[in-house]
Amino acid sequence: MGDVTGGSGVVDGALPGEPPREDDLREDTELRTGRVVDQVSTEQGTVVMVGLGPSFHVVRLSPLGAEVLRLVTPGTTLARLARELRESLGEPPSGDLVELVRAAVLDLARQRVIVAGQRPKRGIADISTD
Repeated sequence: MGDVTGGSGVVDGALPGEPPREDDLREDTELRTGRVVDQVSTEQGTVVMVGLGPSFHVVRLSPLGAEVLRLVTPGTTLARLARELRESLGEPPSGDLVELVRAAVLDLARQRVIVAGQRPKRGIADISTD
């Protein structure tokens, strides 16, 4: 399957914070899209702008990374993503599919393109006053 960020991935600057740990990614880990504010796809590939203003960074995605991003929707787990990638791309030429998907998810999560295992913070409007 390979590198999901098309090389170093970050075109503009480094990312702060701790990357997710591989130990934290189980087959039932929920995934969601990170703060992707813009996405452009051409024949040359896909780039996404990620962040929270005023600080953004641009990540170039490989075809695999773009497919992972397309498939991550609310309720997607690592296991479901592996099944959907198998359906859309077929079996990998070598290696265990779930482990290859885990590596791809870790790479995208390090770039903040997707978030693994964390729920979005609730806002004041989400808190009930029973």
